[in-house]
Amino acid sequence: MSLETIQSNTTLYVFVDSMFNDPPSTLYLKSCKDVASFFSLMPVVAGVGGKDIRQITVRFDWVLETRLNTIRMVPGLSDSYDKMVEEIRKAPAWKNGGDGRVSVMVNVMLK
Repeated sequence: MSLETIQSNTTLYVFVDSMFNDPPSTLYLKSCKDVASFFSLMPVVAGVGGKDIRQITVRFDWVLETRLNTIRMVPGLSDSYDKMVEEIRKAPAWKNGGDGRVSVMVNVMLK
């Protein structure tokens, strides 16, 4: 499956401070195709523009808890973005018979 298809079919569910009781904001991965656009969009999507962000984490629910299923995104470090995309590419949804849709949980934590 092409990267463009994966980006179009991956939904990021954005929460603030692990408030999973509140409905998340959403966007497709295609809206943030690199680390710079990811970090510029997250405060806007989370509705926390102008507030200090302590960290942003990304959780992959399909990754077994015996492995790391949550990673911290590091501003300006493309490796963290690349690792996120790498894990998304490994999602079972892309395998034969999968529906070709993936959901990723993003948590924006404030200082």
